Amino acid sequence: MKNYVYILFFLFSFFCFSQKEASKWLFGEKVGLQFLNLSDPPLVLRGELNTLEGCASISDNDGNLLFYSDGSTVWDKNDDIMPNGTDLLGDESSTQSAIIIPKPLDPDIYYLFTVGSTIVPSGYNYYTIDMSLNGGLGEVVGGNVNLTDGHGGSDWSEKITAVQGGECNTFWVISLVQNLYYSYKVDENGVDPNPIISPVDFLAETSRGYLKVSPDGTKIVAAHQGNDEASNGCFLYSFNNQTGQVINDEISLFPNSIDQPYGVEFSSQGNKLYVSTYEPNANVYKLFQFSLETTNVLNSKVLIHTESPAFRGGLQLGPDLKIYVTIPEEYTVGTNYLDVIHNPELDGAACDFEEDYIFFGSDSYSMQGLPPFIQSFFYTQKINIVNPYEPITSVSSNLSLCEGFPYTLEGPEIQGADYLWTLTADGITTILPTPSPPHQLTINNTGNNILGTYELVVTSLGEDCDIQYFGEADVSYTTPPNINSLVFLNSCDFFDSDSTDGTTTFNLNNSIYDITHNYANADVYFYLNDSDAVNDTYNQNSLPEFFNNTSPNQIITTKVYENDSNCYGLGQLVLNATPSEALHTPNYNNCEIEDGVSIFNLSSKREEIKLQNGLPPNSELLFFTSIEDALANTNTIEENYESSGGPIYYYVINNGSCLGSGSFNLVVNPLPPINKDDVEIEACEFNFPLVINSSIPYTLQQNYFFEWSNGSLNNEISIQDEQNLTVNVIDKITGCEISKSYQITKTTPPIITDIDVNIDTRTVTVYTPENINLSFILDNPNGIFQQENVFLNVSPGIHNVYVSNECGVSQREIYVLGFPKFFTPNDDGMHDTWKVKGLETARYSISDIQIFDRYGKLLKILRPNEQWNGIFNGEKLPPTDYWFKLNIRDSNAIETQFTGHFSLVQ
Repeated sequence: MKNYVYILFFLFSFFCFSQKEASKWLFGEKVGLQFLNLSDPPLVLRGELNTLEGCASISDNDGNLLFYSDGSTVWDKNDDIMPNGTDLLGDESSTQSAIIIPKPLDPDIYYLFTVGSTIVPSGYNYYTIDMSLNGGLGEVVGGNVNLTDGHGGSDWSEKITAVQGGECNTFWVISLVQNLYYSYKVDENGVDPNPIISPVDFLAETSRGYLKVSPDGTKIVAAHQGNDEASNGCFLYSFNNQTGQVINDEISLFPNSIDQPYGVEFSSQGNKLYVSTYEPNANVYKLFQFSLETTNVLNSKVLIHTESPAFRGGLQLGPDLKIYVTIPEEYTVGTNYLDVIHNPELDGAACDFEEDYIFFGSDSYSMQGLPPFIQSFFYTQKINIVNPYEPITSVSSNLSLCEGFPYTLEGPEIQGADYLWTLTADGITTILPTPSPPHQLTINNTGNNILGTYELVVTSLGEDCDIQYFGEADVSYTTPPNINSLVFLNSCDFFDSDSTDGTTTFNLNNSIYDITHNYANADVYFYLNDSDAVNDTYNQNSLPEFFNNTSPNQIITTKVYENDSNCYGLGQLVLNATPSEALHTPNYNNCEIEDGVSIFNLSSKREEIKLQNGLPPNSELLFFTSIEDALANTNTIEENYESSGGPIYYYVINNGSCLGSGSFNLVVNPLPPINKDDVEIEACEFNFPLVINSSIPYTLQQNYFFEWSNGSLNNEISIQDEQNLTVNVIDKITGCEISKSYQITKTTPPIITDIDVNIDTRTVTVYTPENINLSFILDNPNGIFQQENVFLNVSPGIHNVYVSNECGVSQREIYVLGFPKFFTPNDDGMHDTWKVKGLETARYSISDIQIFDRYGKLLKILRPNEQWNGIFNGEKLPPTDYWFKLNIRDSNAIETQFTGHFSLVQ
């Protein structure tokens, strides 16, 4: 796309906010650029600034230089140091040492924001510059205002950028410390001291690298040139220019990379992002492009340029919407040239990277940095003035007209906006008189067939922050396409109330082959008459593809373009409807299979229709879901068609003759409204007999037949015992039926088969048959039952075990013995004897207690309440383990033997 329109920015001054404030750049070793005729390369400037990296400059609305700075010194337009313009807290070794922001609605006041560097860690500050002082050359007034917000200067990054806010006459100035983005708002009241702080995940451990926000204020990108893979990174975030927030939705553009990102820049429309990197071990510079129009930005990475030996360098968007690229040789060795990306919006190599675009002279050098600006300076919204109803593409500005034919170009209609139309022909740009209405320009009215580029610049004033719109039309001329000027389109008189009146629905696209002689690169539109065709410049009001003629043999107009051309030819199309017969057939009812869907056998329906209407057996009958599909003869329906119901259209032809057409409805009859899931019922034995039913609601039962597998014909039946049953429910009208099965199981209260009491561990284990859903508890049947059948640390004595399920609770009494694990018969009064504890002699019959040694030799017989002192035959026994056993009989004469062992210790 050409950029001739920007010439006008310097010819006229009615634009109140534009790229002219960025028309003069100062950077590097006393070099700079001046953007004048933006169709040509910028001119080389000279200045006093001498910087390795950081720099900033600003011009007025007419493009006149005001002042420039490296962050520590400010020079006026005459290259003299401004009063109070030294020893500022920026540093020329900072990546972006400074940026200049005009105070909205005040032409005299500017703010110089500065950030320090790793060499001079002075943090984040701003200064006020009053251009009304020092004879109009400006003066730094007051001291610095510290914006570091308590952070150490050595923590602050070397990054700063700015963009216009969502509100008119506001700017956001954005910088970064560690993982916190600080956005300060600048409006007509000055710099708001209360920043918007946005935390992100990545913690910046190094300060080097550029920060840029997209010109439309929706994205922000930060390059972090670290010393290793962990501290390297380049991260893309969303930005909210209404609130100043950086959204923590980061996309990491160089994960796990040895490349060190440094320079970053967006294209003017924000469709592309460019990142430069440096690989120090190999001294390799690389320039990458990312597409922001895809959902997978990382995978869109394309290497645009590589250079070695070379060092890191900056990227900066210019007023001509090109991106300028500096690639120095070493840290302190610059380059005599500036490279450029000519078409940043285009994909890959089409962006047209050019080396050595600007030559500064043999003794002049650009270094690592280029001056940053308010990114909104470079945002111009492109529009399609060739056809405002179509999107912008790489060819949307091409306009190939028929020789002698007029055409109307059209831009947006904005109340109170300024419109500027120009024509560039033979290298000469001419300002055209403003048409009426101003957003529409009719060209070639006199048939002069002038080749050239028509351009429109629209500047809205006030309502949407003085947005500029730019559109162009590259006009060429050609002869109309070769078409068949008279074509007949024949169609059967199908699908209407009178199939013999010569009117029907036509698929107009069926005529395109004959009209264009099968020319593939042609666009065809249809109109009622020539006048409608000519007046519909953008083809927004053409006839629909499916058109109902209003009279027999009606003649309509065809309008034919060759692709990529706006030159068209007109022809005539005669619509001829062949009479046929209106055919009839009843609706096709079928039972639902599931979720309101059924499968229809259209083979049987086809034969039914032929038989009912007396059609030849070998005639062709096709089914469709719409008249449009039928007329286009597309999307025919399969023989076994799955559908939820709706109209079906069909027509019949025989050897090319139109026999007739008709329609019917597919009707899905619902299944009986029961719960379709099979049922498993577990019922306690005392709940029998059970009453079960089909689940048909009571108010609907009279509409259905019921057939149970046990012979019952009622909705509800009584079950005496466990069994398996099936019921079929049948709709009395449609015959649709559904089956449901029941598995009925009888359950009983829990059965306790055994209880094991481990007296060594005082553990009680309850055994039952394979009863399911059982729960257990000791002693308190009103307490909270547990799912486990094991009880731990049960105290000695009598206990009751309860086992519960939905059919009841079973209970059994148990006895838990207690005994010491050891005794020490040393006559010290502690643990001198051993005895069994917790014996209930009143309720249980308890045998004598027998004590054995490890070999099974009987050593002692104790009465239930007696105790043993470790003496056998008058002698103290040695320390070791001993065993005992006893039998306990309960009131039900159930006898249990208990055994255990204990230790004698000294």
